Amino acid sequence: MSARDMSLSLGQNHSYINKIENGQAKTSFEGLDYICEYLGITVADFFDTDIQYPIELQELMKEARKLNRKALQNLTGIAKQLNEK
Repeated sequence: MSARDMSLSLGQNHSYINKIENGQAKTSFEGLDYICEYLGITVADFFDTDIQYPIELQELMKEARKLNRKALQNLTGIAKQLNEK
């Protein structure tokens, strides 16, 4: 996606995102919320620099919430084993 396409999709001037990226403009919290919604992430994810793949993590969490306790423990064990490699 381009900054221009994103700006227009948000109902803004074609240079809206570019100006924010270059520090020439600031956005309101509401504007930030719209940007995050467009990207499919939360505002918290936007500011969390430790999350490399926020969309994938949200998808995993959505599925994990549906698991019973035993399945969740198994999934946690698998994640720990993958992190050891």
